[in-house]
Amino acid sequence: IHGLKARMALYFGTFFPADYAIAKSEAQLAIELGGEVVSKDAFISSFASGDLAVNSVFDIGVPADDHNSSNGLFEIYNGTAYGDIILTEEVWDAFDEGDIRKDSLMIYYDSYEDLRNVGKYTHERSNVKIMRFEELVLTLAEASFRTGDVATALENLNLIAAQRGEEAYVTISLEDILNERRRELMFEGFRFDDIMRMKRDISISPNIPQPI
Repeated sequence: IHGLKARMALYFGTFFPADYAIAKSEAQLAIELGGEVVSKDAFISSFASGDLAVNSVFDIGVPADDHNSSNGLFEIYNGTAYGDIILTEEVWDAFDEGDIRKDSLMIYYDSYEDLRNVGKYTHERSNVKIMRFEELVLTLAEASFRTGDVATALENLNLIAAQRGEEAYVTISLEDILNERRRELMFEGFRFDDIMRMKRDISISPNIPQPI
């Protein structure tokens, strides 16, 4: 409950700035209940496994005999299935070399030179991860930054960076936090909400013909 309250308060903070303090306190309460940022070595396997991981906060279990089959996330993302969704070069460029989230077991170019998510939702029975511990950490980082507690924001942002193959942040900006959210939570349904709450334009895919 604390995690969901933190998520909603962060979203509404754009419109009601007092909600950032709520997001911070609720994220702290949720983090105190336990969990940890999954390690770099276990990052890929944490998505491939159907079991709960050390960073699981709220998963919807999807058993082998009760899943969405061809309507599932695996079919939408994976190039070996329907593969409706491909990625833009902007996604590839969002990661530094050495970042585990850029590993070929997470995103890669297929035989058609299309860039795809292959690391999250790896089969039809993949659990749907509604909330991971990393989201709580990033929520605390952003809410802390927005309420003037830069030290807590920096500490929490580095909890993510330390386990993803990035150099530690020495100083941070709001943009650093938002970019880290994008890299960490990619393909999990957060980007649209983040763009909306930041009141930013959605990039137009270069693959869609534009009117002259």
